[in-house]
Amino acid sequence: MLTEWHKFVEFDYALYILGGGTVPDGVDPLTVEEWQRLRSGGLAKIPTREEIRRFLQKHGLMTAERDGYLADYEYYRTPKSQRRPEVWKGRMEWGRLGKNR
Repeated sequence: MLTEWHKFVEFDYALYILGGGTVPDGVDPLTVEEWQRLRSGGLAKIPTREEIRRFLQKHGLMTAERDGYLADYEYYRTPKSQRRPEVWKGRMEWGRLGKNR
């Protein structure tokens, strides 16, 4: 049961780092397609921290804040606990992706 729980937590990390359910602002259609591909695997193919980082950097969407979320995501994968529980609790407020955000 805990294995499934941890999978959902990792899915949430990927989902919210990539802006939740909102399409990124100020990007071209090809970037949106790439964003959709990252998110289309569901629980069976959760994007890794490295995949998300490459996407964010490639499209100029990386911020110091998102870099911190990526570090939290990577940390979670080993001990299966939160590095910054107070930040994790606010994940639904991490905001959408966009140029100059």
